[in-house]
Amino acid sequence: VDGLDYYRRIIKDAFKYVNGYGSYLILEIGSSLAEDVIKILEENNWKNIEVFTDLSGLDRMIIAEI
Repeated sequence: VDGLDYYRRIIKDAFKYVNGYGSYLILEIGSSLAEDVIKILEENNWKNIEVFTDLSGLDRMIIAEI
């Protein structure tokens, strides 16, 4: 409905595929989605969330640690 379904699924299911605490999830995002994706990550207990910008200064990537 809001365009974030795949992010919700990836973020929730990522726990099945990482090696436990200290693992990272890296997501490419649309430039207007950073706040929404951060909220989803926080709701799923991801920590140390960082947003990175592209060469145009737009939010483009998020890295989070389990």
